Amino acid sequence: MLNKNVDESKDVLRRAYTADDIRKNAAEGFMSALLTVEDGIGIDGKVERVDEMYADGVKMLTLTWNWENSIGYPNSIDPQLHKKGLKPFGIDVVHRMNELGMIVDVSHLSEGGFWDVVRESSKPFAASHSCARALRDHQRNLTDEQLKALADRGGVVGINFCPDFLTEDKENAYAKDVVRHMVHFRDVAGIDTLAWGSDFDGIGGKLDFIDYTGLPIIIDLLSKEFTDDEIDKINHGNFLRVMDEQ
Repeated sequence: MLNKNVDESKDVLRRAYTADDIRKNAAEGFMSALLTVEDGIGIDGKVERVDEMYADGVKMLTLTWNWENSIGYPNSIDPQLHKKGLKPFGIDVVHRMNELGMIVDVSHLSEGGFWDVVRESSKPFAASHSCARALRDHQRNLTDEQLKALADRGGVVGINFCPDFLTEDKENAYAKDVVRHMVHFRDVAGIDTLAWGSDFDGIGGKLDFIDYTGLPIIIDLLSKEFTDDEIDKINHGNFLRVMDEQ
């Protein structure tokens, strides 16, 4: 499907497999399409499937979604379940991803699984679409302790636009809510951890910026809190660095 979409948009879009591919495409006036997978359920206890994904061009894998799989356990409102970590096979998967240069993504993972990744991953990892639990107490969000650990490992966190992760409202979110969480990320973990996550294809609720066409609204608000160089890091620099370090 990705290749079909790229072929249909070949005047503006190209595949990318490395950070250098993205830089080259941008220099030549093209956007880049990077293949990632959300939920390692398809690995199904067979570590060789990590190699198959990588051979197909997958550059990042979200270890779990909202259900248990052969790798580990998802986030949970039950504190005891939320403490469950990676399974032994899940640790093997993290090690193999490190060897191949595939980014480990901890969004959706249990908090216990997060700390297993901190211990076991030899490469920077990502939380591709998460928010700050200090600002919205939701089990999908990251605590300040987690944010600091992710920063210490050179990782990135992509801001999620889901209203339920951003505010107590649960149904409505505004650009100012996104910026509030991003300022918190910076203040707790540093500017080098920030990136975009959005999750436009997976969230409900109403956003005052509607869709990706509203990103300039957020950028305008960011400019009141961040320098141009810092916004460049958020837009592309931080994630490209993590790709370079795999």
